[in-house]
Amino acid sequence: MTTEITRDLVGKVYVVTGANSGIGFAAASNFASRGAEVVMICRNPDLGLEALDKIRRNSNNNDQELFTADFSSLTSVSRVAKEILDKYPRIDVLCNNAGGANGSRRMTAEGFETTFAVNHLAG
Repeated sequence: MTTEITRDLVGKVYVVTGANSGIGFAAASNFASRGAEVVMICRNPDLGLEALDKIRRNSNNNDQELFTADFSSLTSVSRVAKEILDKYPRIDVLCNNAGGANGSRRMTAEGFETTFAVNHLAG
């Protein structure tokens, strides 16, 4: 059985963090296939570009843009937020998927435990 997906998101701006893999990639792909303009935020630019290319090929929609940010750094999060808001004055949906867990306790430059910073402060 095939389910038809409607292109009901045309004209909407969707920002997706963690968009290069897992749930973030699946969400970004779905939104793009339904016509949304998708703003992807990824930590690794190479993996982000691979995901961007896949989404464009599979969705027949080229309205995506890649931004990079390290969500363990509040400075990086503030920077990317400003960059996105400068270009996209209206955001319809923010889909937070960036996250992670570290095997050892590490601190950010701002003095927060890394897992806490990524999973709670940055989003």
